[in-house]
Amino acid sequence: MSATIKDIAKIVGVSPSTVSRVINGTAPISDEVTARIRKAMKEMDYHPNARARSFATGVTNTAGLVMNATNEATFSNSFFNRSVFAIEKVLQDHAYNLLIANDNGQSDSQILELVQGKKVDGLIIPSSSLDDRLISFLQNAEFPFVVMGEPARRAEEVPWVDVDNEQGAVEGTEELLRSGYPEAVLIADDDETVFSRNRLRGYREAVQLRCREQVVMAHHRYEDLGKKLVKEVGSLQNKGFLCASNEIAFYTRRALKELEIQVPEKAGIVTFDNYPLAEYMDPPFTAIDVDTYQLGEKAAEMLMECMHGKKIVQHQLIRTKLLVRASSGRTIRRE
Repeated sequence: MSATIKDIAKIVGVSPSTVSRVINGTAPISDEVTARIRKAMKEMDYHPNARARSFATGVTNTAGLVMNATNEATFSNSFFNRSVFAIEKVLQDHAYNLLIANDNGQSDSQILELVQGKKVDGLIIPSSSLDDRLISFLQNAEFPFVVMGEPARRAEEVPWVDVDNEQGAVEGTEELLRSGYPEAVLIADDDETVFSRNRLRGYREAVQLRCREQVVMAHHRYEDLGKKLVKEVGSLQNKGFLCASNEIAFYTRRALKELEIQVPEKAGIVTFDNYPLAEYMDPPFTAIDVDTYQLGEKAAEMLMECMHGKKIVQHQLIRTKLLVRASSGRTIRRE
């Protein structure tokens, strides 16, 4: 027969309520008594009933991460994997479990169920799953939540953590201009998302009064990117290209090669994200590295503070890191 709280209490010489307080963390117990109780629990192979504990305390010791599982690519990329690993590590350090929930692109139904069903004590929500109705619901319920990614709406009202895309774009653009390319061109997919607009703002900040602004929107269609660049930019020689992704950088490199424009001698490339292609290209791409582990780590730490009623920094931006490689030509060209 498995051990009970009463069995633990009898071995240690304390009351069952003292053992319960140690297990649930509901009252301060001396370090010496706590250590004896935990030692007895281990020796007797005692494991608290999580469901009963949750029913008694109203605390699940579980945090939820909402993701859209309809997009299979979400679960296969490094961004997701490293962020989730960091979130889980922080939660485990605080004796919390992680529940990953699928919003199926319909955030309200799944998130409302998690909150109203008292299945989690707090939530990490991607900015893409946030809307005005959900923000109001969570605020009215005084339910702890943190947003991953700067929200497109009511950002001043909610806690969020994001990569400093503006700072990354400034540094990437300045790297191209510093390396001697007279002009810098930004190639992005669109300017509709918050992170895209932040990158555009950083690019504009870096080029002002130094060269003309040139922005090309690829709209996720890359096969004819070379033709689009020639049409919108003109000659691609002596240009530096700031690419919003490895995929855009790859097709930009291919277009330059087809036009017999050497990289980095006659054109330079800097790409956002080091993963998955940047360091393996020929020449290796200079990359604006996004620390996705730190992104998940900060989101989880912020959530733990929210769940424990602490006042937190409302917004956090994680600086990017410029990894200089041959594609930006710093070792070849000089100011």
